Amino acid sequence: GGDFLRKGGDLLLRWARETEHSVELHLVTRDDVPAAPENVFIHRGIAPLSPELVALYQSSDVFVLPTRADCYSLVALEAMACGLPVVISALGGIPEIITEGETGYLVPPDDYETLATRLNALVTDPFLRIRMGTAARTRACQHFGAQRLVDTLIANISPLPERHDEGVTLGEGAGG
Repeated sequence: GGDFLRKGGDLLLRWARETEHSVELHLVTRDDVPAAPENVFIHRGIAPLSPELVALYQSSDVFVLPTRADCYSLVALEAMACGLPVVISALGGIPEIITEGETGYLVPPDDYETLATRLNALVTDPFLRIRMGTAARTRACQHFGAQRLVDTLIANISPLPERHDEGVTLGEGAGG
């Protein structure tokens, strides 16, 4: 993320240092990362939905965003669409994206112990990762795909009132 601390990068670094499992942590950030261990790889200058980011999703096993402040998470939807289980903070509208225990895990913001427990569960259980990743992709495509959003929008918009060719009416204060 753009703001390493706000996005919880420090929590991921702590986990990368403390975990007993053999893992690679790939961080996408614009910020400097303090003293990253050798199993941490920093990616800078990656644009949203760029081929580099998609390739990183496709080579990963889990997407993690222990953010301390967010309203929603398009990046979580991108990861889900690539078939990744998501571990993310339960903030704002994010719980509407993730189905707890099915497409990933929702963790309380700044709760390192819960974050570490969830990550360790996914690291040690490949079948859980596959099951959640498959469910995540299905959910992303069925509930958040562009066609679904357009269909929902059209179904909920009332038709425009009948128009007359009698001239244009502007609201007060409108015009030049």
